[in-house]
Amino acid sequence: MMVRDNTYNTILKLMQERQEILDRIGQHNSSSLQVTVEDMFTKMLLLYTASHCEKLIHDLVIDLYKYQYDDECILTEFVENQALNRQYHRMFNWKSSNANFFFQLFGKDFKKHMENKVKKDVDLQNNSAAFISLGHLRNEAVHENLTMYSLGDKNASDIIRLYNQACQFVDSISSEMRDFIVKKMRLCPTSTYAGMRKFVISKC
Repeated sequence: MMVRDNTYNTILKLMQERQEILDRIGQHNSSSLQVTVEDMFTKMLLLYTASHCEKLIHDLVIDLYKYQYDDECILTEFVENQALNRQYHRMFNWKSSNANFFFQLFGKDFKKHMENKVKKDVDLQNNSAAFISLGHLRNEAVHENLTMYSLGDKNASDIIRLYNQACQFVDSISSEMRDFIVKKMRLCPTSTYAGMRKFVISKC
C-alpha cells in the first residue's frame, strides 16, 4: 500500500487549493497572473514532495534497522545521528535513471536482487526513475537559483505524478528489504540476521 500519511494528505490538499485559486484567477481573465501562480505552486510542490521523499527514506532505513534488530537498541540512535543525518543526498546518484547506487549501500547481494527485480517489473522501473527524477529536479532548483529556475514544460500535475510514483517506489523497496532480511535469516540462522527470529516467527 502506498504511503499515505499526514504529509501526503497535506500535499494533495495543496494541489486542490492550487486549482481553486487558478479557477478564481481565470474568472478575471488574468492569464499572466495564472502563469505566475502556476509557476509558484509547481516549485512549492517540488520542494514539498522531494522533502517528504527524503523523510520517507530516512524513516525506512531506521524502521528496517529496528525490524532486524531491536526497537530499543541504542545503536539505532547512532545510526540515525551519524549514518543518516544530512546524508540523504549522498545515498543516490541523482544523475542516473535508477536507484542502483542506493541499493549497493546495502551490499552486493541486495543490489543484485533489486536489479533483477527492477528488470522484471516495468512499474518498479518507472517508479524508481520517477523517484530519481524528483530528487534531481529538486537539486537543480535549489542550487540554480529557485526564483529564476525553469521547470520547462513540467507543471504541478507532473510533479504530483512523479511524487505518487516515488511514494510507490519507497513502499516497494520497503517490502523488498523486509523480505530480503527474512530470507537471509532463514538461510543463515546463526548469522547476524538471527536477531530477526522473533519477527520471523510472529509473521509465519
